[in-house]
Amino acid sequence: MFRMFRLQMFAEAIAGTKIVYLYRLLSKQSTGSASGIAFATENSRTKSKDSDSTATKDGSVRTPGVAESEVTSTSLLAQGDTLLDELEKAMDNNELIEVWEVNLAEPAEEGDNKFKAKYFQGY
Repeated sequence: MFRMFRLQMFAEAIAGTKIVYLYRLLSKQSTGSASGIAFATENSRTKSKDSDSTATKDGSVRTPGVAESEVTSTSLLAQGDTLLDELEKAMDNNELIEVWEVNLAEPAEEGDNKFKAKYFQGY
């Protein structure tokens, strides 16, 4: 006997417009809120890990490196927007930046206007 199942019962796709990235310099955490890049057309996050191998008489020994994440964003430049300049200056000056990957399709368990998110810090 053959049964038909609705695929939506097993997984719901999240539209890309529901994933947003917010940025803030760590040095401004007590004075300002995080902001999104205006007119973003594309965002992505990748995670990678390098490793080293050492040849021994018994075979290779692999030593894993540290995982690194990279967030990229493409946008139209908004006239008068200072966030991109601020982020570029922070990168040039080795200032720590906070980044939130927010999923607007999944409300957080507590609080109004709160959503599930992943938090990162980086240079």
